[in-house]
Amino acid sequence: MPKFNPPNPPLKPWLRTVALILLVLLALGIFTYANYNFAVLQPGGTDFLHRWLPVRLMLFEGYRNPYAWEVSEQIQLFRYGGRLALPGEAPCLFAYPYYTAALFVPFAFIENYPLARALFMTLIELAHIAIVILSLQIIGFKPRLVTLPLLMVFALFCSYLTQPLIDGNPSSIAALFIVLCLFFLSKQQDALAGVFLALATFKPQLTLLFFVLVWLWAFSNKRWKVLFTSAAGVVVLMGVSFLFLPEWFTSFLAQMGTYVDVASPNTPATVLVAWFPAMAKWIAFGLSLACGIILAITWFRTWKSGFPQLFWTACLTFTLLPISGITSAKSNFVAILPAFILLIAVLEGRWKHPKFWVDVLILLALVGSWTFHYLAFRLENTMISYLDLVLAPVLMAVLLVVLRKSCIKADKKGS
Repeated sequence: MPKFNPPNPPLKPWLRTVALILLVLLALGIFTYANYNFAVLQPGGTDFLHRWLPVRLMLFEGYRNPYAWEVSEQIQLFRYGGRLALPGEAPCLFAYPYYTAALFVPFAFIENYPLARALFMTLIELAHIAIVILSLQIIGFKPRLVTLPLLMVFALFCSYLTQPLIDGNPSSIAALFIVLCLFFLSKQQDALAGVFLALATFKPQLTLLFFVLVWLWAFSNKRWKVLFTSAAGVVVLMGVSFLFLPEWFTSFLAQMGTYVDVASPNTPATVLVAWFPAMAKWIAFGLSLACGIILAITWFRTWKSGFPQLFWTACLTFTLLPISGITSAKSNFVAILPAFILLIAVLEGRWKHPKFWVDVLILLALVGSWTFHYLAFRLENTMISYLDLVLAPVLMAVLLVVLRKSCIKADKKGS
């Protein structure tokens, strides 16, 4: 008589939880270890430095105003090896709303700069992974076993998305708050959506258009909780800031005006002027005009519409932002990640057989994103690496417009 072997009992719930926690901690340890070695070998992270050091100075050195010139001088001494910035070099400004300092407080307690930077890089990587997962949930897209890891790799290693990671730019955290706002809107949890909409305002040049869009949509659909909680959140954030530093808003505006003048190429005009000196302003004006018309039409369609139309409009808005004429940077491209995932979901639905072409497309986008950097290195022309600030958004915007009906239909599955 054959011997009966009972099946192995499944793991108990608490064991699964412990195993999951251990795996997460292991992944965080690996990420942080790799980031620390990178931070030691590749000094930089200037965006992180310009916020981390002012917060440390306020916490431990008695400084009061992160916008003060004395603080900028301390950042310059740290960044330039004991000297002040020379003409043409970055003046090292805080250049964010005062309440952004709260994001950097935990890292400011770490005196070791490479370690603090490494931990912040880990936070950014987690934000990118969370954006992918939340975007998939919003769309209702269940990628194939191969596609999901590729999307994660794309989110972590695409050249557009490594920029905030290397620089330590908090745009990734703002983008996560934006996606969380959209996620809770899709789940009818308007109070939480409003809270995250308010939190996203610490990066105003990235969030402003989205904030107005959500308010118009919420007002037209009588989603009053979104309006109330987001307004209350902004009032609280700004009010607490005024309590700590009454003059912070005027100081912030003054630094923003300086920051726009000294930042890397950040509009189509500043990118194209090296290639078309006589035509750059006209081309940039044409792009701004086209963006304005497209956004006016799409925002009008969003009035009293359902969430799928709002999500598609938000994706298109962030895609057009770099070419709209509003000051932007490659670090803000992380906000376009949900649009990329939406397009992947739509294209997989169109490619019935074989679906591996979607995976090929992700790989091509990943490799193509580094092409400009390679060409810039080989030709010793840094302006080449900024061309994708214009070309990539144009290509994605065209795809979003052409596939609009399919995008909205795909998103309805997740709503």
